[in-house]
Parts: sequence; structure tokens; C-alpha cells
Amino acid sequence: MECTGKIISVPCKQSDVWSSQKFLLCSGGDVVDVVSTDHLTLSGDWYVVGDKFSGVMEDDMFLAHPYFKSEEGLYPLKDNQWKPAIKAKEINSEVEVTCVIDPSPFKTGYFNRMCRDCGCHFTGSKSQNTCEQCSEKLRTARIVSSKAPIKPKRPRIRKYDTI
Repeated sequence: MECTGKIISVPCKQSDVWSSQKFLLCSGGDVVDVVSTDHLTLSGDWYVVGDKFSGVMEDDMFLAHPYFKSEEGLYPLKDNQWKPAIKAKEINSEVEVTCVIDPSPFKTGYFNRMCRDCGCHFTGSKSQNTCEQCSEKLRTARIVSSKAPIKPKRPRIRKYDTI
């Protein structure tokens, strides 16, 4: 399903932050970098590690997750789409973005399983951890790029006829 909307950053609660998680580091409404939390300092502040910023978070900084907001709903942005969205300055801006909503796959099977999210019982494959309804809720957004990927020209091997 393809739809248009805006990419926003939603601040995380302090109780939802754990070590070794990936977040957006925001300062005053602007996205600074993609960081991962490392450890808590003695004062209770997070030490974060990223490409542009590494250190203890300052008072005006907060951790957030990027979401795609459209008329259909609010969907989390895929992890590999975070840095291109920061580079194009699409997060927290008025730019309309086209995204494809990818559902979480549900594998049917013959095994009785219990959903890890809601606790209901369902029939699915051995590796399926969520029921069909929770798989629908776990949909993610992927940004559609406007230009097609350019394939590099491969060098051709010349064949010489020998006599």
C-alpha cells in the first residue's frame, strides 16, 4: 500500500529507553544523529554513541523514534531509512513523502503458538511469534525513492579467436 504523508519524530519515554537501542538524537526540534544508547552515568543521563555525536546527552537533547504519519495512520519508519531521511531533511519538515507500508509477514502452519504481544493462541509456523492481528499492527513504512537505481556497466570479456 502506497501513501503520502510526513515523517515526524516522536519522543520516547525515559522508562522505554534501554541500553544498546537505536534512537534519533534531537536537539531543539532538529534531528542531530542516529545514536545507540550505551550506559547510564552516575547522574542518570544516557551516554550515547553515534557518527556525529558521542557523549552524555545535554539538557536540551532528547531521544526519539521516526514515524510516518498519513491519513491511514502512524507507522514506524524502517531502520535502514533513518539516515537517508536525516540527510534529505525530511524529518519534522513540511515535505510530503511517498512511502510504501510493508506488513509484517505471517506464516501459516500447523503448530499451536502463543502470541508474544497479546497472549492469544493461534495456529502458525514454528518461527511465527505473533498472531495475524498483531502482525498487521507491526507494519513499517519504507520511503519510495524517486529515481531508479543505476546499474553499473560491467566490463565485457573480449574473446579472441586463435588459429
